[in-house]
Amino acid sequence: VHVFLSLWFAAFTLGNLLDIIGLDWDVQSTLTGAAILAGAFSLNSSTHAPMAAFWFLAGGIMTGYGVFDLLEDSPVHILYVGYAGAIIYLSTLVRSRMLLFTGTCAMIGYLGWFTSEYFADSIGWPLVLIIIGVVFIGFSVFAVKISRDYITGSP
Repeated sequence: VHVFLSLWFAAFTLGNLLDIIGLDWDVQSTLTGAAILAGAFSLNSSTHAPMAAFWFLAGGIMTGYGVFDLLEDSPVHILYVGYAGAIIYLSTLVRSRMLLFTGTCAMIGYLGWFTSEYFADSIGWPLVLIIIGVVFIGFSVFAVKISRDYITGSP
């Protein structure tokens, strides 16, 4: 309980300090989420490893929102796919299902945003929805395969 509350208050303290400094929300979220992920990486190799899943989820969500907000209105927003791929790769290194979940959700969310942003007014939108449905099924199969082969280790 002490470790959980220590990380909780450390995350809120960092967020408040970044707000006092005057950083934008997207930078605050990215930095605080990255700090939470660093704490989760440390927890994952300690005696408190069962607690790491929650912090991987919280840090992955915070970092994902922050990075998306940073890149959304820029010409390089496609780099978010690289971020999501990096999170998925990190999930295999630390063997975390929660990190795999957040990376997969980030990838699927970005693909959904991208298609609605650029293809919503086109005549082929229904076709794009069908194609993206197939892509989502493929990503979920890929995520389950990654989880089975690299995270849980079961055949």
